[in-house]
Amino acid sequence: MLSVEVGAPYPSDVNTAEKAILEEWQQAAAILPSALQPPQWQAAAPGSQIATELGKWAQASPRPLCGLN
Repeated sequence: MLSVEVGAPYPSDVNTAEKAILEEWQQAAAILPSALQPPQWQAAAPGSQIATELGKWAQASPRPLCGLN
């Protein structure tokens, strides 16, 4: 399970909050087999970083990221 709680200390700094969240997720995903880990996060526009990186992870993953068909 992934959380966004780590971004809570930055309510008025979206860029910092997103970076903190993505860093936490990268660390949490390290327990996954390498083929399922997300690609290294790249810089994206503040406010769209999470959606951008989750999209890249979904495209790179050999498995779906959710149970929806």
